[in-house]
Amino acid sequence: SAEYLNFCVCHLLQILDDDKGHELSLFCVPKHYEEDLDSVIIPNGLIKDRTERLARDIVRDMGGHHIVALCVLKGGYKFFADLMDYIKALNQNSDKSVPLSVDFIRLKSYSVSHPSEVSLLNHSFNVFQDIIETGRTMETLLALLDECHPKLVKVASLLVKRTPRSSGYRPDYIGFEVPDKFLVGYALDYNEYFRDLSPVSQRNYTHRTMAALKYAGMDDTDSEDELPPGWEERSTKDGWVYYANHEEMKTQWEHPKTGKKKRCAGDLPYGWEQETDDKGQIFYVDHINKRKTYFDPRQAFTIEDIQVKPKRYDGNTAALEILQGHDLSNKVIVITGGNSGIGFETARSFALHGAHVIIACRNKARSSKAVSLIQEEWSS
Repeated sequence: SAEYLNFCVCHLLQILDDDKGHELSLFCVPKHYEEDLDSVIIPNGLIKDRTERLARDIVRDMGGHHIVALCVLKGGYKFFADLMDYIKALNQNSDKSVPLSVDFIRLKSYSVSHPSEVSLLNHSFNVFQDIIETGRTMETLLALLDECHPKLVKVASLLVKRTPRSSGYRPDYIGFEVPDKFLVGYALDYNEYFRDLSPVSQRNYTHRTMAALKYAGMDDTDSEDELPPGWEERSTKDGWVYYANHEEMKTQWEHPKTGKKKRCAGDLPYGWEQETDDKGQIFYVDHINKRKTYFDPRQAFTIEDIQVKPKRYDGNTAALEILQGHDLSNKVIVITGGNSGIGFETARSFALHGAHVIIACRNKARSSKAVSLIQEEWSS
């Protein structure tokens, strides 16, 4: 059921689409999971043997380089821990060794907690992930890590899912290529369950599972952001996210499951640029890695668009309060009578929010003093 392949520069084990796996009764599966699983897809022993070989490949390729081993939490921790053990054993018992330091990062389809940039700066490092599905989030993570100017970046993933939703990204080291099925075990979870399951297994959809999900108010998916079949997430030129339904040929701003509106957070990663093709479609160029994609790299780190009710102001509200959150950079504002009273507070508030303020008044000495007070506050 497992076929050995050579894909480009990386070797992998491929689990075929029609592979039914192995009977649960042949393995030690916790009793409380038996009714929630169909079969064991990859036994734990095979995972360990494959992981040991990946460790040998990494030491062979990276020997002599000081690498930062970057673990993607939470699902990658088991693969990462076993791989580190094998690399340490090779360091102690072979002629070639790899100096190691360790860092951690938590990665989701909508946010990322950054590792210490000091530890990554000008270093070679390996990113260790449990499973790569579409590859889009990993592509965006790598673009962000490029800002740390590493010498070398390699990615190792225990599993790569064979899915039509894939962006085409392939990591440097692959354990297994698996079908587009819902897999759990070996730290891969469903709502924090199944992390303690040793083999990688296929989850089923028993009445008990569905009833538990319904009672808990959960959807039948491993992520609330996962789109239903036939839907695709896109973004406008100015970063607003919308959703295209290819079956019904329609688009909408709201997520088809959660009803939330989202937008891309921040600017494009370092080295990326937005361009438009001959058909008017927006695409993105990664100048560092010399490639282009129609997927906005910021989509992996979107934030919810929360409508904030406008605040009510009265006669006691200060100008600073009204301008809070506004960026007035490159704005030029002329204020008369700005050397005292309300005029001074207005000039001060605009200046502290980035505007270039011109105070127009008849008393030059008083206006100069007002400017000095504002500049002193700005510099402090």
